[in-house]
Amino acid sequence: MSFMIIVVAALSNYEPYAGIIQERHLHDLGKLLFAFNMLWAYFDFSQLLIIWSGNQPEEISFYRTRLYGGWGVVAVIVFDFQLCAAVLGAVVARHQAQRQPDSKVAIWMILMRLVDLFWMTRPEFSSSALPTWLDIVVPIALIGLWVGFFALNLKQPPLLPLGDPKLAEAIAHHEH
Repeated sequence: MSFMIIVVAALSNYEPYAGIIQERHLHDLGKLLFAFNMLWAYFDFSQLLIIWSGNQPEEISFYRTRLYGGWGVVAVIVFDFQLCAAVLGAVVARHQAQRQPDSKVAIWMILMRLVDLFWMTRPEFSSSALPTWLDIVVPIALIGLWVGFFALNLKQPPLLPLGDPKLAEAIAHHEH
């Protein structure tokens, strides 16, 4: 969802999308991103609550090590900067009628999702949660390859069905 907001905001500066994509579309996408972020927080907290209340040693060991020490700092960073910053970004974007806050919040959400994935998947051989150089280089390389492939494929077919007789009706300016 974040990547889609970034792409749509970037495409809205160029023809033929400049006349079609409006600020309200980006704000609607921002609201949807905010809703998904709240859903993520609800699922994440529900999972923690269910496992923690079950108090089964084989199930609780993950959270026992991930909520204390260096891993606890990463958990607080994920909570504060993914959930709370998204709420703040949504409030700022709602009060400012420009597309930059939505794109900036979307980029921030991608970065915080990478930190969340680091917290969830990194093996805990020590109580230190410091990333190695591979923890940084591998995601950057994979994301770079994927974005490059995406950009090459984005140039191939047109995104809008320009010959479609119902295109004008589909992009009519309706308020909802």
